[in-house]
Amino acid sequence: PQNMYTQNSGDGLQPDDKNRRMESICGKVKNTTDIVVYSIAFAMGNQSSAKDKLRDCASAVGNFYEAKLEDDLEDGEEGLNISQVFGSIAANVQKLRLTQ
Repeated sequence: PQNMYTQNSGDGLQPDDKNRRMESICGKVKNTTDIVVYSIAFAMGNQSSAKDKLRDCASAVGNFYEAKLEDDLEDGEEGLNISQVFGSIAANVQKLRLTQ
């Protein structure tokens, strides 16, 4: 499926330009110890390249989430929906506050 990340979204930026910007921003933020980055791949299907970029941007492996639409889950497949992902992130942020 196409999304704003994979298309030229009319803002004059080509996907390669967006990739470079994302990598630059994520690199700068990850080098700052005061910032925790969570990233969510939402309903991205098989767009592994975009998911990999989001995974790489997260501060830690556990800060990357893949959320799926209920309709995208195959029979017996487990997965998180977007509400569960935000609930998990909120719980993690609350723990951070308690420990700092």
